[in-house]
Amino acid sequence: MGLKKLKKENNFLNMKIIDLLSIIDTSETKKFTQFLVSMVKNEINARNNYWKECMDYKLIFDRLDPTIDDNQKKYSFFFLNSFFSTNQVVEFLDYCEFSEKNLISDKDISSFKTWDKIYFENYFARNKKEINNSKKEVIKIYEDEEFLIIKPLSHMASLTYGYGTKWCTSMVNEPEYFYRYSKEGILIYVINKKNSEKFGFYRKNFIGQCFLEIFNKEDFKIDSLETNIPNNLLQIILSELDTKKNKNNYYFFSEKELKKSIETVLDLPTPIIPISRDYLQNLEDELP
Repeated sequence: MGLKKLKKENNFLNMKIIDLLSIIDTSETKKFTQFLVSMVKNEINARNNYWKECMDYKLIFDRLDPTIDDNQKKYSFFFLNSFFSTNQVVEFLDYCEFSEKNLISDKDISSFKTWDKIYFENYFARNKKEINNSKKEVIKIYEDEEFLIIKPLSHMASLTYGYGTKWCTSMVNEPEYFYRYSKEGILIYVINKKNSEKFGFYRKNFIGQCFLEIFNKEDFKIDSLETNIPNNLLQIILSELDTKKNKNNYYFFSEKELKKSIETVLDLPTPIIPISRDYLQNLEDELP
């Protein structure tokens, strides 16, 4: 969308700072707005030393067009600080640069609903090589022309195969979720290669019992029937989720990934050894 159209459709934001200040000047001729302007200018000038030392300010504005007036930068900084964190602005600047270099997979930023999508795309742009390598950091359970079933063994692999979902285990900035899930249970991703549907199957170990959960791409819990996964593949998945026979994802981590998990989550719980118990005669009965 062009800037002109954007201003027209969002007229309430198409306002200069003086117009903004004049709103609280209730005098008939707006004769007191000059005072407010002077106060804002005084506040800016009083912070000259702050601007020199402020790392947040430098992180953002040292990257902008050097021809932009310094005062404009300072006023902009005040405004941006009201709505966005420094990290969000820096990530946005990175996204712009990556996009210009054709390193972004999804350039339709108008479809992004949260900052998480910006972080995700930037992460992929920064780590192209690692992402390609991560495709090997899985246990491939099954694959045919339509379905791929894998057990992710690294956070990067979880990001790669969980791309386009809202799963907490595929969040860029919070890898601890993936590590906790991997240590406390069995995590399996199912990908429909024809329509790009994805489902996360998870069985967490508790003393004396196990709970099976299925999530769609939107991270909503669903019934197995809603996945449209053939029954023979559901049986394969259930067999892999059998904690009596199989180990949690964490047990298959590489030394490098184990180290990362420890550094990320120092208080990961001690692995729970599945307690011997009677399983249901028919595993199909366990499907939610």
